[in-house]
Amino acid sequence: MSAHVNSSLSLALLQQIIDQLPMNIFCRDTDGRYLFANRAFTEQAGLPQPADLIGKTDADMPWGDIFREEDLRLLAEGKPLLYQQLHCSSGDATSWMEIHKIPLYDTHGKPVALFGMVNEIGQRKELEQTFRQQQLLHQLVIVVADGVVKSLFVG
Repeated sequence: MSAHVNSSLSLALLQQIIDQLPMNIFCRDTDGRYLFANRAFTEQAGLPQPADLIGKTDADMPWGDIFREEDLRLLAEGKPLLYQQLHCSSGDATSWMEIHKIPLYDTHGKPVALFGMVNEIGQRKELEQTFRQQQLLHQLVIVVADGVVKSLFVG
């Protein structure tokens, strides 16, 4: 099997794998052009297939070029960005997203791409809020109960 056929097979397998994952996955070169993405990501971008995204930049996407400065900083610093949480709005809809971005390098240490994953975490944020409210309610019940007990026996 030739190296080209082997490489094409590897890319096809990678595409099959990432298309099955529930989060948005993408990779952009140092100029911000998309090298690949999964189906979930291209659906968010309003494109029919991952191949339609190749070569485009965020400026071509509905969200615009708002992440370019951050991407350039990550490539320059060489540090990943993990667990960034953003509250996003689009028209009347809002959502919470968790973003991970990892700079990729060639064998000489030169940055060549930025790999990213984006998860929708609205349900987790709602659960966190419910948990905080339950904690506050629990603390309130303890304070009130303690006051009632003290007033019965001391007062």
